[in-house]
Amino acid sequence: KMSATEHELPIADRIEGLKQPYEHSVLKGQEEAEARFLEAACSGRLHHAWLLSGPSGCGKATFAFRMARYFAQANGEGGAPTVDDLNKAGAHDNPTFKQIARGAHPNILHLRIPFDEKTKKFRTLVTVDEVRRSVAFFGMSSGDKGWRIAIVDSANDMNANAANALLKILEEPPEKTLFFLLSPQPSRLLPTIRSRCQHLALKPLDNDNLIAALENASHDITFEADTLKRHHTVINGSVRRAFHFANNDAETLLNDFNTLIGQQPTYDIPMLHRFADSVSARSADEKYGFFIEFIENYVANKVRVFDNIRPLVSWTEVWDKMQARIKQEEALNLDRKQTVLALFHDLRI
Repeated sequence: KMSATEHELPIADRIEGLKQPYEHSVLKGQEEAEARFLEAACSGRLHHAWLLSGPSGCGKATFAFRMARYFAQANGEGGAPTVDDLNKAGAHDNPTFKQIARGAHPNILHLRIPFDEKTKKFRTLVTVDEVRRSVAFFGMSSGDKGWRIAIVDSANDMNANAANALLKILEEPPEKTLFFLLSPQPSRLLPTIRSRCQHLALKPLDNDNLIAALENASHDITFEADTLKRHHTVINGSVRRAFHFANNDAETLLNDFNTLIGQQPTYDIPMLHRFADSVSARSADEKYGFFIEFIENYVANKVRVFDNIRPLVSWTEVWDKMQARIKQEEALNLDRKQTVLALFHDLRI
């Protein structure tokens, strides 16, 4: 049985100021995916494992908990759920909603990157021990003979042993069980895991749904529709990315990046160093992440748009060198400022 305080424990991807998916009463912009799932549920042939794909922040976990609430209170039957049923199960005053939000529902298991009490740090992956919790979870008898639901968040974070342990459970699922595997990159999962799941793709949110989802998820920040529209390619319909974009003044960061790009091949050195300092600071993980995305998009566009073979070859070489630098910094925990400066230097072709 899950601890009553589990959802009060540290969560690896928690963002201060944003609600957790199990705290959301509504789901925005995913009506098509929801309709497909409800059609399967009403057919009487509901598949036991669902692979929910889509970019980070589009609502995969919110979707999973929205369905889990209904089946957790379905008295062992499940029936033929409607959108209205899902909304009722997601009402804040619903006892099941409250129980799940506390992490106290005995028939729901939320698997994610664990917190190591010894080191006081998060592990980097979902471990095999975490997945093995599902063996005991599905092996115990359900007190009300109801459905049991496991949410793997995210499946891409499993190490090899964890993935193989999950595969064994997916191959021989107990009755009245549901798995929701969340994945921003389903192609990187084991083919055998993908083959045992019903794939349901969630879309990036359009601007109207993104703003509505942001207002529901956070009351601390005002989000300008025009800003979201201007930077839709960077935000990519993601609540999390939009929140980070607003919180980290990413629009100013992008303007500074574009100014430096426009100075090639001779940069304003003091400005370049100020920029590198701002994105490589100890507490600037989100800014650094946006910078990496800005520079990757810039080079990717250069590769896609070319006038003759020579620039294509040159920019392809820049892309390869850039990816090697980024991976080396991640693997060896190198000085990020030096990585930023080196990446700008690589652009001078």
